[in-house]
Parts: sequence; structure tokens; C-alpha cells
Amino acid sequence: MAIEFSAFGRAQGAPRPLVLIAGPCVIESEEHVHRMAHGIRDAVGDGFVFKASFDKANRTSLDAYRGPGLVEGLRILAGLKAEGFSILTDIHEPAQAEPAAKLAKLSETVDKLRAAPAVAPVPVAAAPAPAKEVTGSITPPAAAAQAAAIAPKVEVGRLPTVEGWILRDVANGGALIEGRQGVYEVYAGDPVPGLGRVDAIRRQDGRWVVVTSKGLIVAR
Repeated sequence: MAIEFSAFGRAQGAPRPLVLIAGPCVIESEEHVHRMAHGIRDAVGDGFVFKASFDKANRTSLDAYRGPGLVEGLRILAGLKAEGFSILTDIHEPAQAEPAAKLAKLSETVDKLRAAPAVAPVPVAAAPAPAKEVTGSITPPAAAAQAAAIAPKVEVGRLPTVEGWILRDVANGGALIEGRQGVYEVYAGDPVPGLGRVDAIRRQDGRWVVVTSKGLIVAR
């Protein structure tokens, strides 16, 4: 499809292709997003951009569905990107800009964490390595398991819950945590900006918790 148009202050030139941006207002589910993307492509071809929001924060009702959230939403959109679709989404906070811009890298890390079996770290003495944002290279599981051996034992029941941090996933001895500054993949012994040292990743009262110098990070 091609159209002729005159932009403001610009003379009409050769026909230019129409760029179609289409998709649902908000991501309802992975299946729904893939079905819509393929349906739009069947109707108009490859020359379109698929757009959907992972968080619709501008709802008029507090009870309205807002979306799957940052991590899950970007994982779903990354699946479409892997199939060759052009992707567009929106953000509501400055902290969401970097993980959204690095959508493919973040989603790959989340999928690896979820695909790996959950196992407890194996104690072997070694020095801890620093934690980095999930968009970069993080301490390998083997080194994290070694660092767990020298981590001090903490009275987990006495520690407070750290506000502003959420535990997103746990697998293969590591954890995916999200705070105001972004998303981090961490292992026992890692230092995290604003949290101090990760002392342990363990089950407590039937749920996973990340034990840090400032308190516990739990799922919400």
C-alpha cells in the first residue's frame, strides 16, 4: 500500500509507504498478543509495527486490569520480536526506559531463569563477584554457589521486608529482583546497589526470599 501526501512545509514528492501501527491497548495474554500480531500481518503484510502496553497506568478505575507488568510484558513482546515483528510499547516511569530499550536481552535472561530447574546452591569456598544489571553479564551460578559457602548465617525471621524491591523469579540458584533502578539477576554473595550484600536465596515459610544486608526481598 502506498499513498501520496504533503507534509507541513514540505512539497509533495514521490509516493511513500504508509506505516501502520496496530495492536491491542494492553497485553492481555501471550496467546492473545501472538494471535493478533499474526492476524494483522495476514491482513496487511509485514509493513506494520505491533504496539501493545505492558502497564496501562492511566486507567479510570483502580480495579481495572493494567497489564502483565514490566518483566512479563517485555518477555511476551520479545517473543514477537524473535519472530520478525517490529515492536513498539510505552513506559510510564524513567526506570522503565532502560529495560524496555534492551527488551530482547532482558527477556532472554528471564526465559533462561524460568527454564532452569530450581536447585539449592552447592557450598564451595570462593570469593564473591559483584552483581550487575540484567542487561549485562552476571556472576555465573558456579561462582555464586561457591560464594554461598562464606555468606554469614542470618536470622531470616527477624529481618524486615525491603520496600521498593520485588522478587520476580528464582531458578538455578539465582534470583531476578526488580527495584526503582532496574532489574538485577543476583546470586548469594553478590553486592547490590542500595541493598548491600545478598546473603542467601532460600525458601522461608513456604515462599522464596532473597536475604540481603537491609532485609528480605519477597514476591508481591
